[in-house]
Amino acid sequence: MPTKKQPVVAEQLPPEQLDNPIIPEPSDSDDMHARKVLLKLKHVDVKFNVRGRTLNAIRDANLEIFEGETLAIVGESGSGKSVLTKTFAGMLDANGFISHGNIYFSDDSLSQTQVLLNWKNRMVRRSIINKLNGLSYEEGAAAEYKEWKDLIEKERKAAILSPEKTEQFETDSKRINDDLIDANNALMALNRRNPEENQRRIELKRKVKALKKEQAALNDQFKFDHKQTKAAFKSDVAAREAFRSKKAELEAKRAQIIADAKAKGLDPRVVRRNEIIAEEVTLSLGRYPLYLQIKYTNQLMKGYAEAMRMGRDLFTAKQNRRVFEPVVFRVEYKNHSVVETNRLKAWIEESFAKSIAKDVMDDEILSNDSLIEQAYGLHPYLKKSVNRRIAKIIASSNFAASDKDKASKIADLILLKVSDFNSTIHAWIWANKLVSYVKGVYAGQQKDYTCKFKAKPLDSLNGYAHIDCAKVRYFKDWEKIRGCRIATVFQDPMTSLDPIIPIGKQIMIVIQKHQHCSIFEAKRRALSIMEKVGIPDPEKRFDDYPFQYSGGMRQRIVIAIALSCQPKILICDEPTTALDVTIQAQIIRLIKKLSKDLGFTTVYITHDLGVVANVAERVAVLYGGQIIELGTVEDIFYDPRHPYTWALLSSLPQLATSGEELSSINGTPPSLYNKIIGDAFAPRNEYAMAIDFVKEPPMFDVNEHHSAKTWLLDPRAPKVEKPKIIQNLHEKMVKIYEKEEK
Repeated sequence: MPTKKQPVVAEQLPPEQLDNPIIPEPSDSDDMHARKVLLKLKHVDVKFNVRGRTLNAIRDANLEIFEGETLAIVGESGSGKSVLTKTFAGMLDANGFISHGNIYFSDDSLSQTQVLLNWKNRMVRRSIINKLNGLSYEEGAAAEYKEWKDLIEKERKAAILSPEKTEQFETDSKRINDDLIDANNALMALNRRNPEENQRRIELKRKVKALKKEQAALNDQFKFDHKQTKAAFKSDVAAREAFRSKKAELEAKRAQIIADAKAKGLDPRVVRRNEIIAEEVTLSLGRYPLYLQIKYTNQLMKGYAEAMRMGRDLFTAKQNRRVFEPVVFRVEYKNHSVVETNRLKAWIEESFAKSIAKDVMDDEILSNDSLIEQAYGLHPYLKKSVNRRIAKIIASSNFAASDKDKASKIADLILLKVSDFNSTIHAWIWANKLVSYVKGVYAGQQKDYTCKFKAKPLDSLNGYAHIDCAKVRYFKDWEKIRGCRIATVFQDPMTSLDPIIPIGKQIMIVIQKHQHCSIFEAKRRALSIMEKVGIPDPEKRFDDYPFQYSGGMRQRIVIAIALSCQPKILICDEPTTALDVTIQAQIIRLIKKLSKDLGFTTVYITHDLGVVANVAERVAVLYGGQIIELGTVEDIFYDPRHPYTWALLSSLPQLATSGEELSSINGTPPSLYNKIIGDAFAPRNEYAMAIDFVKEPPMFDVNEHHSAKTWLLDPRAPKVEKPKIIQNLHEKMVKIYEKEEK
């Protein structure tokens, strides 16, 4: 028997071999405009469970949103505009879910991750390393494991119905189930008190009864056929014995390969790779509570066990990401560092000791009388206690009179530092600790500004999280993204605001929730953002209620709430729909100005192409839950390629001729309950070809920043001219605006 060898320890390797052996994935940041990609949607599908049926709201959406740009998402009602933005903002309804795809959000402040290597995390890390090292011996037997799995699958299929019969059963079952749901929904919609609908009710009840009978018969037949197939396989002793002997042969061969690998020991690069994987697992799960850490660790270990047995190349970041994706998003390991674990010591040395060390009389924060008065108002009794104790410390320290003059200023500084705590108890506790620090500084004749509180520095793991909003399952992760990094301005400001809470209070609640500041600091920031959005006399209007504001002012408050946490992306869901024309122009100008001043990305959801022309840099056209054309605003207006975009532009009121009917799009959008075959717009498209009804078109590139999903761009397609009404659109629009100015 070969002797069992311990795995090689990576720390025994030369330093140059201790680098991260995992090859990173190529970056997606090199885009056509050399701008950072904030949000990237890849093959996203969104579905809703509605009354027992599945609605496919978004189908294979691919989109990049760049930093600082203005993007407009356009389409008629029901095209999926709002659902698309709710998807990456984490605001889908309870019955909605992302069935496929990725939504990568790039934000350095969120992605920078640090996990302390305390006793618990060290133990978890070591346990994961040991498990991975044990599994690594199985990588050499990947071919035998794959053959063994194929044999198991072949045996399973031999004992069940053929794929053709199973597919036929599922098709028939879905047809009956859909008809049953439609009949029940129609039955519930009938008025029981209306005698004219009695006959219709009787017919529907009979139909429901017949469908249930048909469904039961289909299920019974399927079960009977399945039992017959299973019994036939069991009676075939020779086939079962052949499967059993082949499996035993493969298992023995695999066991021998694993034993030989254990005798040889692990390659140092494999050991180092396993350590990096363990650190990434620790980083990825560090923010979760203990019960979720245990759950997700077990799931990840199962994923890595399968990956190693299948022989996947775990030296590449892509394969590691595939293991992480079904569980959590991956945090890429960067390095180790040493951090201060005593939060009190770190806080004092960072924010308080520096003020005491220099001339406290010159501290800028003490020149703000308004802040000091608000701090006094929050903790009046604490103010008296701190003043008395600091004066006593200074008096007993035998220092000069100038130091004694600092007593009230030091007391004010302590009060300002602890006013961030809304709880009075916490404010008293931390004020006592600061007073103790001041006492230690002024004890004796020599000042020492070093904090004397005990501390034990700890190693920490530092990493970078690849945030995938499609995989976020922990509500605290969404709290860091939604509202704080991605904010939304909704259509109707009256329904967006609470009618019984003052305007200022509503802004403060959001600021305190996401920025964790004190009450008076939240009020200061709320007044500042109210002034930025154009509220006159914000201090006087701070305590007003929503009904005391006009529609335009209410929308400005909604914008102020959305921008109060300085988001990276602002979603404007038809922000001017509920406003009159003059106020619409003001709100659009305000959003453009704030976007330029604060540097956030704006995503407009609208069906008004006039708004798009005024505000957007790029436009995404949606139809039937798909992005069917994407390009710059000049591309979409002056060189549109999709027939649906032609139809939208043709329906612009500005292009209508006096005395003639406005252009409209015939027909209705497709039902998203059913599977759409071919081009979704084909039934309404007067330029449709035979292939449009059979096969879905790919996205054809017109140029580096313009693409459209239509077979008309295929080189083999006939040449089709766009409608006459939108030909030479630029010249027509210039004439219209010149006429309006006159």
